Amino acid sequence: MTLMLHEHSELLLMVVNSIKKDLEENNEYNNCLALHAIANVGSNEMAESLGPSVHRLLISPTSPEFVKKKAALTLLRLYRKYPEVLPVGEWAQRIVSIMDDDNLGVVISVTSLVMAMAQDHLDAFSICYQKAVDRLHKLVVDKEFSATYAYYRIPIPWLQVKLLRLLQYYPPP
Repeated sequence: MTLMLHEHSELLLMVVNSIKKDLEENNEYNNCLALHAIANVGSNEMAESLGPSVHRLLISPTSPEFVKKKAALTLLRLYRKYPEVLPVGEWAQRIVSIMDDDNLGVVISVTSLVMAMAQDHLDAFSICYQKAVDRLHKLVVDKEFSATYAYYRIPIPWLQVKLLRLLQYYPPP
């Protein structure tokens, strides 16, 4: 479907309602396909009308991990294209709280989203500083990570780099 649509298509207005229904279902496959469509087309209308639904999937405790990852990356895509449409200040605390998730794949996706949003909203995302420090401590000092995330015996280096970049935005306490 997304191959036939572009962000200025007239058909897009009708498709938005169908995508919204897919996001509200309890079927994770439909959720993921809807998130892919939003990320690929990514129009202003989609960001305005579907952004809150994508955020709801991200913060929902009942959403599967792979839906949360896709929701975080979809919000990142929408934020990069239309930063003024999403109410970032209102969502900051809930999004940052997901950095404590047990699934490191979710943490990587959410950290990418937090990095992009924190660049423009330093005060709203100031709470992420302590979350990043705590996560780095768990990874490097406490060695709390699954063996599948070790890369040449280094605990999840791509997340460590993202967390260190995030810490650059804030002066040390």
